[in-house]
Amino acid sequence: MPYKGYALSLGDSKGPLALFALMLSQPARVEGIVFKHDAKAFQSESNGVRVHFDTEVDGAGDTVQMPDGFQADMGEYFNQIHGREKLSMLFDPVDFPSQRAKVESMAGSAMNFAATMAAGNSDICAKNDGVCIEGGKPSKVIKFMEKCSEHHGKKTLAAGTAAASVAWQKQDPTYLCKDSWPGRVVWRAESEFRAQN
Repeated sequence: MPYKGYALSLGDSKGPLALFALMLSQPARVEGIVFKHDAKAFQSESNGVRVHFDTEVDGAGDTVQMPDGFQADMGEYFNQIHGREKLSMLFDPVDFPSQRAKVESMAGSAMNFAATMAAGNSDICAKNDGVCIEGGKPSKVIKFMEKCSEHHGKKTLAAGTAAASVAWQKQDPTYLCKDSWPGRVVWRAESEFRAQN
């Protein structure tokens, strides 16, 4: 029986850059959450208030396995490969507003989280002649970072997942963490995470 494979469509010529940028996700510690009124922001959205995160590279003790088997601190490794500089090179602050407008209707919370991270990145601000991009809309960022609850009204995550007709959906506890379901992240205590990994 032939193997049924799947192809990944990366969209236009910038698709591979988007994928590469995701692979370079920065292991970060949030140093500050900054709210400010943006005069250029669309006023009916959160009354023009935007948010950005001030972050520092931090592996938090997590490690990445190197090809030779050596375990390297994730934050140190990110710095060694010049991850922050590479992310800045891949991010185009001139194109970002139009990219954001295209994607926001389909993935509003994720796109606003990206804006929140980028607006607080000093390298990206410098690349944009010292002008930081518009930060994220607080309501969307809250939705993105809120815990994906197991209960939503009379529905439960387990029941909704079990009712799914496709096998992978039944095995994925995050399947319903989308659309009108509250939350996008499955938060766990560090001790629980360490016990399972």
